[in-house]
Amino acid sequence: MPSYRDYLRLPEDERARLDEDREDYHSALVIVRTEQMKRIHHQIHRRMRTNARQAPGARRGIVLDGPATIGKSTLVEVFAADFERHLRHRRPERFPRRGSTRPYTVDGYLVDYTPVVYLNIPSQATPKDLSMLLADYLCHPQPHQATKNEITTTVLDGIRLCGVELVVIDDVRFLDLSAR
Repeated sequence: MPSYRDYLRLPEDERARLDEDREDYHSALVIVRTEQMKRIHHQIHRRMRTNARQAPGARRGIVLDGPATIGKSTLVEVFAADFERHLRHRRPERFPRRGSTRPYTVDGYLVDYTPVVYLNIPSQATPKDLSMLLADYLCHPQPHQATKNEITTTVLDGIRLCGVELVVIDDVRFLDLSAR
C-alpha cells in the first residue's frame, strides 16, 4: 500500500484500480463471532425452539434495534446461514443433490425445500408489499390487483409447502403501517 503522498501522485486510472482493490479487500473481511453475537444467536435459537412447541397461530418474533452500521443485518445473516447449515446436516433428505432421483415432496408436491427466507424491505413498503415480496421469493408471483388476503393465503401455503422455518425481515422499520 503506497503512502498517501505516493497515492496522490499515482495516475487517475491506477488510483481507481487501487481504490477498487482496497474496497474488495475490505468487503471480504472475516466475520468475527463475538460473545455478544453468540449470546444473541442463542436468544434467537431459544425463541425458535419455544415457537416450535406452541400451538398453531401467531408466534413471537425477535426485533433487533440499534444504530446503523453496527452489524444487525450481518448478525441475522450469519444466524440464518448457520441455521440452514445445521438443517442440511440434520435433514439431508430435504436437500436433494442435483440429478438426484429422490426429490423432496410434501403432500404429493415436488418441493424446493426453503427453510430460510430473507427479505429486505424497501422504503415505504406496505404490508401488502411485504406479502408480495414473500410471494415473489417463494416463486408465487401475484397479480398486482390481488387482495392482501389472497396474497397472504398463497404465501402461507407456499411457506408451509416449502418448509420455511425462519423468516428474516431486514429493515422492517421501512414498513409503512399507516396505509389502510
